[in-house]
Amino acid sequence: MVGLDQNKAAVVYRSQDGGVRWQISKPLPNPPAPVATGGVYPHRVSAFGSTLLMDATLAPPATNYVYSSTDGGASWSFVTTAPPSDGFVTLVSASRWITISAPDDSKETTDGGLSWHAYTTDYNQAASVAPAIVFGDASVGYATVRGSIQRTTDGGAHWTAIKTPGTG
Repeated sequence: MVGLDQNKAAVVYRSQDGGVRWQISKPLPNPPAPVATGGVYPHRVSAFGSTLLMDATLAPPATNYVYSSTDGGASWSFVTTAPPSDGFVTLVSASRWITISAPDDSKETTDGGLSWHAYTTDYNQAASVAPAIVFGDASVGYATVRGSIQRTTDGGAHWTAIKTPGTG
């Protein structure tokens, strides 16, 4: 769980007993860029073995960063800055990450953010905001935005709409 305070650096709360007790991480270090008070806004934490990865955003402008923890989330280290994108960084595996944004503007890294290249995907949506995307493994992922859900079974290249419960 993320802890935000506009006057302090963000922290991550973690629990190892189902939420009975919580520990707080050390404050997230700022990325190597000018940062306003409050720092970055962390998003989702993904676990890949003993390594935890987390994307974070600094806005404005919308800049995406990736952080890493190897001590169960007690402390976090800055890993890299993602290329500019309207979407968030989606952590597919420990070294493969994607950003899905405007048509023909998606990006991929297969080396943990050292280099990025154009990524071809057929993901499409009517909403003008970035989707929330989560992968269960390196192949199967789900994207949701404004009530719609899409699923991929090939790592993000092809997407299929899933009927949203309660929509008839």
